[in-house]
Parts: sequence; structure tokens; C-alpha cells
Amino acid sequence: MQAAARRFLPFEEARELVRKEGLKSHKEWQQWCRDGHRPSNIPAAPDRTYSDEGWESWADWLGFDEGKPSKGTFLEFEEARAHMWEVGLKSKEQWLQWCRDGHRPHTIPGDPYKNYKHEGWLSYPDWLGYGVGKAAQKRAPKDFLEFEEARANVREVGLESQEQWVEWCNAGHRPADIPRNPDEKYADDEWLSWADWLGFGEGQTAANTFLEFEVARESVWEVGLQSKEQWEQWCREGQRPDTIPSNPDVTYKGEGWLSWSDWLGYDKGRPAKRR
Repeated sequence: MQAAARRFLPFEEARELVRKEGLKSHKEWQQWCRDGHRPSNIPAAPDRTYSDEGWESWADWLGFDEGKPSKGTFLEFEEARAHMWEVGLKSKEQWLQWCRDGHRPHTIPGDPYKNYKHEGWLSYPDWLGYGVGKAAQKRAPKDFLEFEEARANVREVGLESQEQWVEWCNAGHRPADIPRNPDEKYADDEWLSWADWLGFGEGQTAANTFLEFEVARESVWEVGLQSKEQWEQWCREGQRPDTIPSNPDVTYKGEGWLSWSDWLGYDKGRPAKRR
């Protein structure tokens, strides 16, 4: 176990406490942490802290699907589609609401087009069963969805940063009815921020997407960086979450900032040296 992790409870004890909270998704976990409910002896990033000590998945950690591993969990297309036919949804909008309401089993993907596009996927009417065998209708490239519907679709993908959004678009996963530059397309509608658009910070504006200082610092401690140079490299490689600022010495000045050694955790409590 890394030195930074020794202050945390053993994995099984921590998981047992967390399961009692009744959280149902990684997003709920993140909000719970931001709201200050997480005890200091439970890590903000348990997937990293306990990676070699029993970690399976967020579903197992939170307890809504105990024992379920992170990968290879979705049903085969025909079996998943048969399940959806039994649910009886009558539109894509009903599907999205059904997912938001927490009814979707974790063996069925939130983005069935992405997961099954080469395994039998035809359309949402076929997927839901109200138009079996019906192929998707092609839209004009600039015929974009209304903001709320587009955002709901994007949130189901589970992206957690603007960098991941760009990679997702470049990989060809973005549907033609969702714009590549939503911050410009929906600027006059209800656009708030990338955090709100992607769903990892619902309702947050661009100005208030960063974690509180102590929560952010604790997350950074768990990374194990040993110098400001390593921090800068880590940021350049796109590993920094959008909820943590790239210039914490500026963002958290007056809110607890001491030094880079304290921020990164290799010399906690040490103030910056005067030049």
C-alpha cells in the first residue's frame, strides 16, 4: 500500500461503510464527495487507492451491483434488446428518462448505439420494440437536437472531461444530430459549462466547477506526484480531471494553499520557500 493510502480504512471496511449510503452511480459518489459527506478515512479515488486490494468496479464499491467487475458486463445485443422489448418504452425520450430514473440494469449500456452498432443495432424503434426491424432515419448533418435532448444523450456516455469529449468525437462516436462544438451551438440556449454538458457536474457553471481545496488536494495526494515538473507533465498528458484546476496556486490562493510540496503530498504542511 502506498504511504498516502495508509491513513485510509482497509478496503472491505471502507466499502461496507460506503454501501450504507445508498449511492447509485459514480456521479452520485462524486457529488457526495463534493458535498463534504466523505469521511477523511475513506479515499476520494478508491479505484486507485484500492486497485490492488479488492477493487472490482464502482457498481461493487457502491453496492448497487455487488461483485460486478468493471469490464465485459453488458449482455449480448439480442438478449439486451429482448429485455428492452419487455419494458415497453415507446420513444427515445422515454428511454432517456427511464435511464435517468435509474431503471436501467448495469448489464445494459446507456449508449446502445455505441456498444452494439456492429452487432445488430438498427434504430431506437427496433431497440425498444415499437418498430421492430426499422432502420434509423438519416438526419441532415446540421439538423441538431434541441439542447436538453442532446445533453441527455451525451450524459449517458459517461465522459468526464472536455479532453475525453474531443477524443470521443475524433473517434467517430458523435452522432450527426449532436454538434461537435456545443458551447458555441447552444451558447444562446441553456449552455452552462462542460461539466454540466457531460454530466459530471450537473448544474455547475464554468466558474464554479472546481472542487473545494481540501477535497482537490486529497485527490492529488493519491496520484503520488513528487515534483511540480511531474504535475505539469501529468496535466499535459490529459490526466487532470476538470474538477481540479491546472494552476491551483492561483485558484486556491487564500483558501488553504501552502506550497507545491503540500499540494502534491510529498511534504505535507510545508509552506512555500520565500525567494
